[in-house]
Amino acid sequence: MDLNSAQDISSLVSLTPKDENTFQSSKNDANFNGEIFGGQYLGQSLWAAMSTVAGDRGPHSVYGYFLRAARADRPLDFIVERTRDGRSFSHRRVTVLQAGLEVFRAEISFFIPQTGQPDHQFPMPAAPPAELLASLETLARENAGLIGNAGAAKLAKEHLFEIRPVDPMKGISARSETPHAMFWVKPVRPVRPDAIYAYSALAYLTDVMANFACRAPHGANLYDGSLASLSLNHGIWFYRKPAQLDWMLFALDSPSASHGLGANRGLIYDSNGALIAGVVQDALVAYR
Repeated sequence: MDLNSAQDISSLVSLTPKDENTFQSSKNDANFNGEIFGGQYLGQSLWAAMSTVAGDRGPHSVYGYFLRAARADRPLDFIVERTRDGRSFSHRRVTVLQAGLEVFRAEISFFIPQTGQPDHQFPMPAAPPAELLASLETLARENAGLIGNAGAAKLAKEHLFEIRPVDPMKGISARSETPHAMFWVKPVRPVRPDAIYAYSALAYLTDVMANFACRAPHGANLYDGSLASLSLNHGIWFYRKPAQLDWMLFALDSPSASHGLGANRGLIYDSNGALIAGVVQDALVAYR
């Protein structure tokens, strides 16, 4: 089993079916400390759930709890509970195990889209085009003296996605005046065009920088290890079916941080300005 040589997000959200309700991971994405990246739980859980839903029902909400850390050098088992299949809605519960211990749980709802219904959205915030901004990896290399060699090495390594901050020095040498942040994000390699991969890859990407807004006002250098953060729970709402996953604008804010906990929320727009998803996340945020 090849658990540490994933090439793209499509391969990382894919699972191997064991039976009609049980799946197993074959490739894992390691975080900096050798643990599985939280976005992979989200993407793979959605992939498993979508594999059990028939017809035109697409996911409209995902809510997951990160319960235990899991090692990237060991497989994960995904067990899908078919909670309900109604006329318009389906519901699935996904339990994720490693070595028999539950590490993640997700509740996922599906809905048959309806045409001719009310339609509106918040407009995409003003932001420079991604092509005019520097990537986080480039910023890390150019500012290694500010963030330290260890932090620069972590950020400059090859990633599955490219991140381009709208405010380039925020978190590198400047403390944010407000708990807001915006990033352009896209997968480095194209995502497979099937709906199951588009939704699952987008779920995976929602965890990228999700708790940045609650950390940004509390440290000019967020990569030196002085401020610890850990995702606790994560919610996604899909507003429109994602098309080809190219550049997406993540607009994030944090309404509150207190007593070691930080609240985060965000909206995700595609490159044409369509609002495709909303995200909320609670995180542990504390000075080391």
